[in-house]
Amino acid sequence: MKRKALDLLLLSILIPGAILAWQSGRERSRVSAQYERLRRVAGDLPIADPSKIYIRALDTGEPFHFAWRVYLPPNYQLEIRHDGSSSSSWSTSATEFIARVRIREDERGVLNIYTHFSGTSGRSSFGDASLAEFLRVHGREVQIEQLGGNEVDVVDPKQTASFLRLTFPGTLSKEAQEKLSPHARSFYPKLFQLEFGPKPPNP
Repeated sequence: MKRKALDLLLLSILIPGAILAWQSGRERSRVSAQYERLRRVAGDLPIADPSKIYIRALDTGEPFHFAWRVYLPPNYQLEIRHDGSSSSSWSTSATEFIARVRIREDERGVLNIYTHFSGTSGRSSFGDASLAEFLRVHGREVQIEQLGGNEVDVVDPKQTASFLRLTFPGTLSKEAQEKLSPHARSFYPKLFQLEFGPKPPNP
């Protein structure tokens, strides 16, 4: 009787342990598969300090289509901000993903911003037809600043940083004043800026 009770006790200890080991193995397999998929698409992203944020820009081959390979540390609540709007996502484990920003005209001839970051997507319009037309003519002159453009950038999770900043050079000032509507001039010289950082605590 004592032997049977001991066997039951051992089983009650071993079964939960086996379940946890199986779940841990399944999670490792999922993370490994995700990493391998990203490596095939975007190459290796060396992570020297897993508590930091790592970003490398990718070449999409398309104008005004930007992409980055991103690593976020565990328990980091990412908040993306641009033009007064924001979106956030959070994960208990470290995560890697491809982030994207696209600027395109819609059927009305108005510019739209499409964003995709770690499972959250968004679309918003900005400016008007005069800004879209101005960009169509002077798009090649737009100055582009982005994280990870020349090498992998490492960011402290407590800091706010600019993912992407698009500006027109000062040489276009006169033409912008002539061709942009009063509303669209507010987007000159800074056309677009997207920032990210930790989600601020609730007041």
